[in-house]
Amino acid sequence: MLIIDDTLLPLLEKFRADVRIEHIVVIEHGAQAPAGTIGYEKLLAGADAKAFAYRISTSVRPPRCATRPGRPADRRASVYSHRAIVLHSLGQASGAVGVLESDVVLPLPMFHVNAWGLPFTCTMIGATQVHPGPHLDAESLCELFVGEHVTYTAGVPTIWLGLLRRLDERPKDYDLSRLRVLVVGGSARRSR
Repeated sequence: MLIIDDTLLPLLEKFRADVRIEHIVVIEHGAQAPAGTIGYEKLLAGADAKAFAYRISTSVRPPRCATRPGRPADRRASVYSHRAIVLHSLGQASGAVGVLESDVVLPLPMFHVNAWGLPFTCTMIGATQVHPGPHLDAESLCELFVGEHVTYTAGVPTIWLGLLRRLDERPKDYDLSRLRVLVVGGSARRSR
């Protein structure tokens, strides 16, 4: 099963014939899901919450590392375990800058574990999530922060520099007083 935003459908068509996908669920933004796919909202509307049951697995295997000794670094891969994701989410939900159930979280690209874990953390504790999709320009983000009442966000310095410029240009246009936490991370390293 593949769950895909409708903005990514042109990309899917480039490789769809080369992979076996039994079900494609499309998150639509206005237009209906294309033929041969399932609309996300229609799927949710047709679900029976009372029919859901947790499946308990008795076979828990530790994750395998895809790196073998002596192999070049470009052949490495990361393998996540359910346990690692849960522990990371618990860490993000605790502490001084922890995500709260009352937060409205907008995670931005950080290209490291803080952004990867925020959707899991928000789901675990019930915080509201706002995702910008492909709209990472400063104006779109400022409008999302204000319109969705964002209280917690995280992103790379490049994103924040663009937002700072926008706010400096139009300081009275955006009320960001609800913003409680802004995490900055993922800056490129400098070689010495």
